[in-house]
Amino acid sequence: MGQLKIKRGKYYSILVLCIVTVLFTSSCKSQEKLEFSDLKTALEKKEEVVILKIRNESEYKSFPLEIYDLLNLETLSFTGSDCDIRNNDCINIDKIPDGIENLSKLKELYLVMNNIKSLTDGINSLNNLKVLDLSNNTSINLDNLNNESIETLNLNECYLSNLPKFLYKMKNLKTLGLEGNNIEESEIEELQKKLPKCKIYWQ
Repeated sequence: MGQLKIKRGKYYSILVLCIVTVLFTSSCKSQEKLEFSDLKTALEKKEEVVILKIRNESEYKSFPLEIYDLLNLETLSFTGSDCDIRNNDCINIDKIPDGIENLSKLKELYLVMNNIKSLTDGINSLNNLKVLDLSNNTSINLDNLNNESIETLNLNECYLSNLPKFLYKMKNLKTLGLEGNNIEESEIEELQKKLPKCKIYWQ
């Protein structure tokens, strides 16, 4: 009888170990962040898409509204092309339409090298947004940007001549990229005093 109990004990130990292994494996799979680079494929798996990275090679003349159906999206990168002014076939998007506030889980937004002129107010409603990269949008107007959740903001090569006023209110900002602009050093120094914990890259 004693030997039987030992065998049964070993059996139960193995069974418990197997159950734990299965649960752990399932948990790991559920935590995998699926990354897509093709919008059509991403739309077929809307619930699973967490990361979407699109390189627009003149395929999209405007920002595709279907992206706003990806409600679990945490990282969105929609990068344009480095258009030669002589290439009439090179097209970049010029605005982000209303509706981005639907992506309430969005943490990182990269809109580099487009031709964006202004931002939708919906960006200010993204309370989980930590990273915003608007670099190389050379005609962008930032007057309506006012999202204090942002910790990293890149405005490199945006041809800015003055600092946007909202920057002075961004108390959570840790990193600010301002390289390739035409901002006076005195303005940078004033901003640094207002945001002493922020690392500013501007030269």
